[in-house]
Amino acid sequence: MAEVKSFKTDSAKQLWRERIVDFVRRHYSPGQLRNLQVLCLAGKEMQEVFEIYDQLGVKRRNIVSLEEITSEYEAEKRLNESLDQPITVVNSPVTAYLNQVQNRRFDIVCLDYCGYFDDERYLDISKLALRGLLGPRAILITNYQMAREGRIAQHGLRRTGLFVNEHERLIHADPEQFKQFILDNVKIVDNETSLGDLRNITVQGTPIAEMYYGTGFWNTHYFKTFLSTQPEEYKRDTTRAIEQFNLSLGGENRELLSKLMVEGQPRDVALLMMFFTKSQTRSFECFDHEAYKYVSDSRTPMISDFYFFEEERFNLPANVRNSVTYQIINGKMAIRIKHTKKAQQLLAALNQYHLNMYRQSLNQGEIKIPLERVVLKADEKLEVNEKSGVSMPTQYVAPEQEQNQRTIYDDIAAKMSDDEIKRQYGLTTMQLAGHKAAYTRRIQKELRLEEQRVEDVILIRDFLAEGHPAEEIASLFEGRYTPEQIVSCSKD
Repeated sequence: MAEVKSFKTDSAKQLWRERIVDFVRRHYSPGQLRNLQVLCLAGKEMQEVFEIYDQLGVKRRNIVSLEEITSEYEAEKRLNESLDQPITVVNSPVTAYLNQVQNRRFDIVCLDYCGYFDDERYLDISKLALRGLLGPRAILITNYQMAREGRIAQHGLRRTGLFVNEHERLIHADPEQFKQFILDNVKIVDNETSLGDLRNITVQGTPIAEMYYGTGFWNTHYFKTFLSTQPEEYKRDTTRAIEQFNLSLGGENRELLSKLMVEGQPRDVALLMMFFTKSQTRSFECFDHEAYKYVSDSRTPMISDFYFFEEERFNLPANVRNSVTYQIINGKMAIRIKHTKKAQQLLAALNQYHLNMYRQSLNQGEIKIPLERVVLKADEKLEVNEKSGVSMPTQYVAPEQEQNQRTIYDDIAAKMSDDEIKRQYGLTTMQLAGHKAAYTRRIQKELRLEEQRVEDVILIRDFLAEGHPAEEIASLFEGRYTPEQIVSCSKD
């Protein structure tokens, strides 16, 4: 695998880290920050540790950093071992670590990927939820490349995005309608449709949906007990469906499995069955969400989301929760009511909960998807290079001083002798050496800007081909290009 680029001095990445610090401080008190448990992808330079977790005061012994590439891991390990207070560095892909880690719950999980959102990233999020690895109040941060998805990544993005977008339709589908939906939409996976809407819906919606499903109702004691009472054919088909839902069709379709369980049941019975599975599942609701986009100094467009989750609980008295139970009688599952009045209170609470979930499914809750992304950019004076048309941060120079420098630079470029330049401008040898060094830096900067302009044009054309509006693309480049210049790139 290729060596990972350096982000040590990346100005956009620094702004991103500052936003993380602000977001975390908003949700934890100073006393809580010190003891937070962190899982991250810090990288060989470990800037995430120094600029985020050290700033927050998190104990380094509470931080775990994963690195899949062996050479990058060795570099990170060497730097970590040189620190007085090291973190824990693990040579492992994210999914492999999440599969094997035991007895850990993380308060902050920061997945700063160097690639785009695809099936593998989806499985990382899903595994984080299924194994219950988040603390009761947790922050999840994702960071992905925005564009230039490969064909495999486009396939995964379309597939997961398709099912997120059809969430409501699938919830209310019966098995035959679901099968027809699959047949009707097979071609969508490979069509050359715009990825813009799918990307925002999928990237932002996947963590919220997966954390809501949490450890999975199909893994609960109740569901396994219920399944054991069903005919062999049903058990076989349901087991196969679970495997398909976990591996290929996206988390939202697990709602269909829940529907199969309660199909044909009276409403009160269906609510109680939902309660039994839900009360045995660690599930999380999103209460805060921020969305950003930026272009790194290496010209890579990134999209990032910050989420704050709280574990969902039924806040009911124990005697109400325990007023109803279930048992196996003659090979069939039966619901037993211990206390009628308390059971009625439970049903009323469950009915209200169900209504709240329905409203959220219609996107009427606090968290809106997709959330418009804020562009991260520095508040600095911009200098426009006439040749490249690209704006870059610079220090302020007085007009008369700038004009004098340009004259000296012209004479240096014309290869005028040092003595003549010193005599004409009254410079010492050291002052002339300083001007020559500045002139060399300016030439190198102009060359870099021209190279950057060429890279920008390629990137802009990719965005235009995907169907992004010129105004949106211009905002992503932080004012370096007008919408008119964006459009003209397609004609160059």
